Amino acid sequence: MGLTLAVAAAALVGCGGGGSSSSVNVRVVNATLTHTSLSLLANSSTIGTATALDTVNGYSGITSGSPTLQVNDATTGTVLATTAPSLASDQHYVVIAYESGGTVRTAVIQEDTAAPSAGTAILRVLNAASDAGAVDVYVTDPATDISTLSSPTFSFTSPTASGFLSFAPGTYRLRVTGSGNTADLRLDILSFTLASQQIATAVLSSALGFAALVLIFRFRSFREVMARGREHRRTEAVAAGLSPGES
Repeated sequence: MGLTLAVAAAALVGCGGGGSSSSVNVRVVNATLTHTSLSLLANSSTIGTATALDTVNGYSGITSGSPTLQVNDATTGTVLATTAPSLASDQHYVVIAYESGGTVRTAVIQEDTAAPSAGTAILRVLNAASDAGAVDVYVTDPATDISTLSSPTFSFTSPTASGFLSFAPGTYRLRVTGSGNTADLRLDILSFTLASQQIATAVLSSALGFAALVLIFRFRSFREVMARGREHRRTEAVAAGLSPGES
C-alpha cells in the first residue's frame, strides 16, 4: 500500500484581510496529486486563479452563510469538486483540495485560532480518510520506539478532527498505524519541525487506493510544501522524494 506525503511550512502571522460583518475570507490549498493549477469559485464567481500544486492563493472576501465553493482545474476548466460549508462572518477559512482514489475532494478548515504562548506550539489532526478504517497517529521524538508507548498521540475510529495538543518547539516524527497495532505502519514522516507559537494541522486523507496524504501546515501564511513522497506500508525507508526541512 503506497502512501503519499505533503508537508508545508509557514510562519504564524496576524489576521489577514478585513471583511465586513457579512463577509468571510477564503483561500484554497492545492494539495492534489495530478492538477498543476486550480481555480476557486464562490457562487459561480471566480475568486482564486492559477493556484499551483503545493501552494495557496491569497484570501478573497465573500458573503458569509453557506456559499457554494467550487474547485476547477485552472487549465481545462473542468469542475473537480463542490462544497457548501457554513461560513461564519469575519472569519478566515482554507479549502484544502486533495485527491482520494483519483477523485478531488475538499476539506474546509477555519483558521482563526489564537496563537499559543511563547515556547509552545499546537498541533491537531484532521482525519479525512473515510476508507482507511480506525487509525492511530503518533507524534514523537524521532528516535522513539512507538511499540513501547502505552497510547497514541491521536486516535480515530472515523473521519473527524481532533482538538489541538500542545508541544514544545522542536523536531518530531509522525507515524500513522492501524488502530491498536504499531506493527501495522501506514505512514512514517521521519522529521518535521514545530516552532514556538506555531499552529499546525495535519490532514490525513486517502490519496491513491489505500494510500494516505498527510499535509502539515502552519496558520496563517502557508508558503510552500516542504516535502512530498510515498512510503510503503510497514517500511521505515525514507519516502521517495522526501526532503524535510524548513524553506
